[in-house]
Amino acid sequence: MAEGTQDSSTIALDLGNTLYPGYLSRFSYGSLIAEILNQVRLTGRRVTVRDFFQGSDRLTTLANRAAYPSVCTNMFDKNTGEAVFLRSAHIRAVGVTVRLVAVISPKRNNKAPRKGIHIEDPVESLRAYFSSAGESEADLTICLCDRNTLDRYPDLTAIPGVDIFACGVDALSSSGRLATRMIELENGARIVHVPPFQAGIGRIELDSCNSRPTVRYTVDTTLITDGVSLNRLERLHRKWSALYRRESTDTVARYDSSLSRDQTIVVGNLLREKTRAEAAAFEQALVAPVTIPPTITVQTLDRLLNASPDLYMMPLRGSDIRRARNIEGLTWVGVEDGKIEGRDISSKRRYRVVVTEEAKDAILEVVRGRLPMQRFRPLFVSLNEVVRDQLSTRKRTDYSFEHLQQRPRLGLGLELESSRKRVRVRNPDSLSSLPGATYESFSAWDVDLALPLSLHNRRHELEFKPRLQYAAANEKVGRNDLEFKLDYAFGPMSLLKPYASARYETYVALRPDESRSVKVRATLGAQATLSDWRWRLGLGTEKGIMADNPNPFAPFFDVFRDTAETWGPGIEFSVDGTYSLSDALCKRGVDFFKYRSLALEADLESYFGTSRKTTRFQTEFDLDLVIQLIPPLKFRAGYRLYYAHLFNGRYNFSNLEPSLAILGAYDLTW
Repeated sequence: MAEGTQDSSTIALDLGNTLYPGYLSRFSYGSLIAEILNQVRLTGRRVTVRDFFQGSDRLTTLANRAAYPSVCTNMFDKNTGEAVFLRSAHIRAVGVTVRLVAVISPKRNNKAPRKGIHIEDPVESLRAYFSSAGESEADLTICLCDRNTLDRYPDLTAIPGVDIFACGVDALSSSGRLATRMIELENGARIVHVPPFQAGIGRIELDSCNSRPTVRYTVDTTLITDGVSLNRLERLHRKWSALYRRESTDTVARYDSSLSRDQTIVVGNLLREKTRAEAAAFEQALVAPVTIPPTITVQTLDRLLNASPDLYMMPLRGSDIRRARNIEGLTWVGVEDGKIEGRDISSKRRYRVVVTEEAKDAILEVVRGRLPMQRFRPLFVSLNEVVRDQLSTRKRTDYSFEHLQQRPRLGLGLELESSRKRVRVRNPDSLSSLPGATYESFSAWDVDLALPLSLHNRRHELEFKPRLQYAAANEKVGRNDLEFKLDYAFGPMSLLKPYASARYETYVALRPDESRSVKVRATLGAQATLSDWRWRLGLGTEKGIMADNPNPFAPFFDVFRDTAETWGPGIEFSVDGTYSLSDALCKRGVDFFKYRSLALEADLESYFGTSRKTTRFQTEFDLDLVIQLIPPLKFRAGYRLYYAHLFNGRYNFSNLEPSLAILGAYDLTW
């Protein structure tokens, strides 16, 4: 806002940063804008923050109801291409005509209205405006902006035609920043810092005696009363100051003891506890190292939190979290020693991370192009609101958050792969049926569908994974597998823990004259996990039968009722893991993979078992090179070896399968 009168020699500037600093710390950016629109600008009905999100029509209505003109040079209606607010405004003071323009930063207004609204680049928009406006009768041009806009768009100050950049200073900025009230630029323009209302009104004093008006900028600590809007600001300031003094003594919660350290960790854990996120990331300077007394008041939180930014929920894979943890200036809570909630970080798995707006922008710069289509989700709540509400509603009266590591997580995944495979079969002996084996060479498109469902916490991990594989060419079936696998691992240590596994294998479809092979296997063993690699060794038992039932699920109980075959002992060994080539290449200066995922995935599974009729050994080895260019799509080039041998001399058998695949994978965690 800028205001002057015909008989005044000054122009008073205020950029909306008028609220008492203690109260300002409780507002997010979006709700602060709505509150200013409601308290200062609007003479109509009460306006809430939701009105501010309804897009161009609502903003146009707000502008029409404003007590004085609203100016924004770079905000446009997407449908009509017209400016939502006035692109400029003119005022006169002591015979001097002053032109006002204003720009906002698109990056700073991610939570600003998006429906029908387009915010142009401030530099390009301002240049285009001056080109189209032509010669102006204004003696002085003032551009209203904020400090973040100038920091992010340094070329803004080089635009010819602007005499003064009025830069709004946050109410929470240090007093040292306000000491530099005016900065002279090389091109003759000036930057003036407009303080918050309680620190004084910024005054631009004009002298029209010369051909070019003389400008002197001061900050008055006394209220200027030469304008209707300034009187309104005075009333607003008194209202919020009284409200702050009254509310600052309100008790939020009472705890068992005071907290003199680890304030940042406590704030992060409160965010995780409230939003059910697995980790939290925010700026290091956001939390002040002040002692929290047992009786927590509103004023306590104002001292603890230096600001109250908006919060977002981001889905991040483990590999992206490892990259983002190196961002300077960010604090991560819930991520310790390569673990999240006491479990090793998995590169493949997606985690829910609650972040502030600044942290979100910094993380997006690092993992840009590696996130799914829904990159982040605004929570429409501020940091102060979450901390205050959680402190007042949680049942515990201490600062222990061990229960977060025991909280169960439910994960649901979807993996759909279509691959072109060329299968070469080595089959020197006669064949008998074996699940998962392909007995003739073929080349065809293979469809692989998996729906993993997991339930886990720090001590327990239960995963159910149904998987279907099918391939056919020229009426010849090359792949015909249906598998259900249930795994359960338990124990406090992530490095080594016992596990139990059950598996059901059969065919997807049958020809009219074909019998169905069915196998059931149960295993108990030990599981070792190190980073993204997992080893398993177990002892188990297996039983298989041949069934004629076309229903693939019906023969499950027949396995237990059949007496022709017996349960036979066996040994199971498996290794699976991922090696990130993109991280290794980035360390060597290959920037192409900075925002792309390139990984080497390996999977080895072997089983040796015996029964009444047969003793067999089978092994399956997969080695794949996976690149992700367009999330959630991945491209895979792989090699698969399948080998089976019966020790009674009846046959041995192997498949060699090079393949090229397109894989779509997505997972959710609650």
